[in-house]
Amino acid sequence: MLPLTLSEVVVLGLACFRITHLFTSDTITMPLRAWLVDERIEPDALGRMVQIPIPKPPAWRGVVGTLATCTWCLGVWVAGGLYAGLVYWPETTGVVTVIAAIAGLGIVVERFSLYLKVHSFSPTADQLARLKAARDQILGPGK
Repeated sequence: MLPLTLSEVVVLGLACFRITHLFTSDTITMPLRAWLVDERIEPDALGRMVQIPIPKPPAWRGVVGTLATCTWCLGVWVAGGLYAGLVYWPETTGVVTVIAAIAGLGIVVERFSLYLKVHSFSPTADQLARLKAARDQILGPGK
């Protein structure tokens, strides 16, 4: 068994996230997923558009297609593959892991910045005037 430090686990986690996302969601792997499942984009109960994979026959194709479109399912296998790769082919797996981890971190930062953009405070003109008045009361006018 290969002992891992906390930083190695974080890097592996980011790499696992990115590689899993590559197969389950990215446009570049859509032809592979299309061979296994029909992907439909439909609104969920809250009106959000979600991707719903419908397995194709025969049964083995449906099983593989379900695995290839489920981040929870595929993530376990990707994590196991990365760990095994580090044990048996550490140099090659290390390079792939670091590249995937950097890309994964980029996605996390992008999603977080988008979240902040969408959920940040956008004051109305009235709110700005009240905030200015409160500041002027505390600091004095024009400060």
